Amino acid sequence: MKLSFKVGTKGIKNFSQKITRTIGDHFFFSFLIVVLFVIILGGAIFYNYVFLSENEKIDISERPVFFNEDVYKKVLEELSSRKKIIEDLNSKQYSNPFVPISNETSPS
Repeated sequence: MKLSFKVGTKGIKNFSQKITRTIGDHFFFSFLIVVLFVIILGGAIFYNYVFLSENEKIDISERPVFFNEDVYKKVLEELSSRKKIIEDLNSKQYSNPFVPISNETSPS
């Protein structure tokens, strides 16, 4: 038994024309169906992310949280060094690139 699936472009074209014609003729009901679908989809997403997440039990780890002071000191040192570099850049005077340089020794 040989199965062959031929899809005719004429059939697809006629079907798409009928669907668009039906949606256009019954626009109000089509709009209501789309709005109802969007409301149901939005409600499902809201239910999933709000109500189910509130009811979920939060697992608290047994290990206590500790503060590593050595890492904290290294981070503070790095931040202060970066702040010093930025302050040095802000205090530097740059020449104006839009003012022509006067050359007194230029050949005439």
